[in-house]
Amino acid sequence: MLPQAPTTILHLYQYLAEHFSLLGDSKRALAYADRAITVAPTHCELYLLKGKILKNAGDLEAASVNYEQARLFDGADRYLNTR
Repeated sequence: MLPQAPTTILHLYQYLAEHFSLLGDSKRALAYADRAITVAPTHCELYLLKGKILKNAGDLEAASVNYEQARLFDGADRYLNTR
């Protein structure tokens, strides 16, 4: 068996969160998004993903909290600070 890169599990969780989000299964999507966040708690893209899942599920307040967390983690001041 080939050794796995440390980010393999992170990308797997992120992919599964996006997959279940597209299927409309917010509960499972959030579970995988949370798992990904435990692997990389300062990765702003994961908070954007979680915010999108929450927004699509109708929880706008929780989505806003996650979008704000992503913005705070984005020290490069990319597009997050313009939304």
